[in-house]
Amino acid sequence: MVVLNDPKMTFLILRPDSRRNTNAPLEKIGILLFRDHPYTQDFFEQLKGQSLDTLATSSKMRAHATTVMYSLTSLVDSLDDPECLVGLARKISANHLRNGVQMKEFDVLGGVLVEFLREKLGSAFTEFHKEAWITLYTTFCSVVDDEMKQLKAAKK
Repeated sequence: MVVLNDPKMTFLILRPDSRRNTNAPLEKIGILLFRDHPYTQDFFEQLKGQSLDTLATSSKMRAHATTVMYSLTSLVDSLDDPECLVGLARKISANHLRNGVQMKEFDVLGGVLVEFLREKLGSAFTEFHKEAWITLYTTFCSVVDDEMKQLKAAKK
């Protein structure tokens, strides 16, 4: 049985190192996303056109990683509050849809996130952890997809 709260434990590796105030793990996820799916970089005006080497030390990339960290932290911290979790997912979907991001990009990011966790945790990232993160991300994406459909329908 998959325990949805399990991502809270593996999420600890994504949290910034408060001593160095760095979001390096999330910056790495962004670099992996842009490396494996280069078109996604174009959704981020402040990051568009920059090389991966430049992004690796970019203050703009750190700033975006910080924003993503706050969103992820809020989602993980809300696992025990489904109404809040749904509200956050709806807000995230509206913000991303405004920038042209579609469900395809959320799906791509989910794969990158799981691969990052597998790489970062090594053998400690078990099938149990993988399934827990997939369950969390699939639940999140179902809300995002629903919200995007509603927003698109409202514009017609």
